[in-house]
Amino acid sequence: MQAFRFSLILLLCAPAVAAEAQSRALPAPVFAAAMTTARQYAEDRTLLNYCFRTDEEATAFLSLVLQDDLQTARVVLQEAGANLIQMAELVRAVLMNVRYPARDAKDAELDDECRRKDVAGSYPEMKPGGVATPLFVRAPFDKMKPQ
Repeated sequence: MQAFRFSLILLLCAPAVAAEAQSRALPAPVFAAAMTTARQYAEDRTLLNYCFRTDEEATAFLSLVLQDDLQTARVVLQEAGANLIQMAELVRAVLMNVRYPARDAKDAELDDECRRKDVAGSYPEMKPGGVATPLFVRAPFDKMKPQ
């Protein structure tokens, strides 16, 4: 019965989503740049998750920040004219690419990258261009203007 209700909801919402997708959309080059940024952001979040994997409080905070970053980026996209499909694709690109290592994970290359990028020291500052830079502060999000 639940599957039927879900299918019915999708059937009823599909025309509205399709109309929304056709009426609004970010230009293809802008959306492509946003997707590239989203994938880089996911790589940076994965590095942060690795570097702080043994700190339970930090890993919980990183998850909250990820959720907040995605919500704010989605609002920025929406205000800039993105449609629902574009916003969903961007969120999916981030969520499918962020990795969460086990607390006891060992990777010499990632350990070296944590030291080289001074992740532990630079994270609290969230310097632009660093691994902790929020998604919505990165280009092209930082240049998007409401329509």
